[in-house]
Amino acid sequence: MTPEDKLQLDIRDFWRISDGLEAYAGLGPKETFERLRAHPQDALCEVCDLSGSGNLMCTRDAMEAVFSLAQRHVDSLRVPADYCVEDIAKQIRKHIVRAMVEEKADEPALARVLATAVAESNASHIQRTFHFPCVLMKSKEPSQFRIGPIQFTRAPEFCQSGAEAFERYVQNSRDGEQGSQWVEQFKSYVCDIGWVATVTIPPCSSASANDRAERVITTAINLLRLFFGVPHARDMRLAQAPHGRVTYGQHAIQTDGKLDLYMFRRVQEALVGDDWHLVMDRFQPFWKRAAHLLGAAIQGTRSEIANRLIDALSWFGEAAFEIEPGTQIVKFVLALERLTTTEWLQTRSFCARMALLCHDDDHDFDRHFWDALTIYDARSDVVHGRISPTSAVFQKDLRLAHDVTRTALFRGLEIHCQLDDNGNMTALGDLHTFFERELAKKQHLLGRLYAELKIKNRMGRKGGISGVP
Repeated sequence: MTPEDKLQLDIRDFWRISDGLEAYAGLGPKETFERLRAHPQDALCEVCDLSGSGNLMCTRDAMEAVFSLAQRHVDSLRVPADYCVEDIAKQIRKHIVRAMVEEKADEPALARVLATAVAESNASHIQRTFHFPCVLMKSKEPSQFRIGPIQFTRAPEFCQSGAEAFERYVQNSRDGEQGSQWVEQFKSYVCDIGWVATVTIPPCSSASANDRAERVITTAINLLRLFFGVPHARDMRLAQAPHGRVTYGQHAIQTDGKLDLYMFRRVQEALVGDDWHLVMDRFQPFWKRAAHLLGAAIQGTRSEIANRLIDALSWFGEAAFEIEPGTQIVKFVLALERLTTTEWLQTRSFCARMALLCHDDDHDFDRHFWDALTIYDARSDVVHGRISPTSAVFQKDLRLAHDVTRTALFRGLEIHCQLDDNGNMTALGDLHTFFERELAKKQHLLGRLYAELKIKNRMGRKGGISGVP
């Protein structure tokens, strides 16, 4: 959108707000009540009055215009992700009447209220450090480790190292006894969960910082899950993750009048040995690439490949919580599509790019091409309803899908470093060019594989995308 187009739309919203205020201007209590009966959608629609100490009623359309104006302006800022639309809308509602009254024309009034809204929002943009309880592993060693900007600390050590901060919290509480109780409840909760992930987010809005902290810590946990593999790290998660598996339960079964009670307990932590941190030390290139990605994730702007890797890791992590093998495969393939698709999806392009990511040399390029086709067909069987995701036929493809996805994500981390290590903020075109340039080196293999795939399609290959070569 050009600045001229934005200004035209902003002025239109400004007039909508003005019209919405005029609809209630000068109305007495009786007339206001009658209008609200005719327009109940206007209830609770208000902006600050000229003094800033009271409110003026407006129409629902005016309120919608406020948020439309806020969203458009946020989108036009240098780093939109650093701002919260609701915060900007709140400031517009606070200052717009004064700007309308004190400025002589619409455009200066509009410019003033938007500049004031951004300035007041910026004043609340501070650095924040978040501590999120999370489920990792049961091992007591090490008590703390770091992946890039994320520090993981075992609960007892976290509670001990934070003693001074907890004490200040109690001292600053209105009710010291209540504050002390909350601290002890928090400590007990943290110790029940096991670990705490800590990250410092650069200055931005409170809502943006919270979302970014959760996302980057989740990405860090997904990187750990990628390293260990889903079967061993299935239950790693943020404590508040909505898809966490139930760890305790009971049920009853009655057979021929006889009642039996059953209960279960499930270990939450990852199934790894006590020496897991020693194994990590042997794979420093992986952790350096992981740290690079997490360093990008805490920023308000990220490159195309960084965003795609974060999303792909999220799909990989979600697959860990799926019970049915077919549904797990769907999540794995979604991760792969997000990582590799830079234009209209074609089966052969998907298979070629997957082979490119997974192969070691030309001798195994063919195998990885057909492996990609196998798991894509399995995904299509579920998505298009040909086979139930609970079917046992997927078991044989589940391990393949898991391993292929892990390998592709490992290679994706390498690509991220290759494209962005020099401080570049690469775009979609750069990622597309990378794939096309690398695949051009394999044309002698791909020509033959594409011909074989066409023959398979003519013979009625199951799955795949209908009508796509």
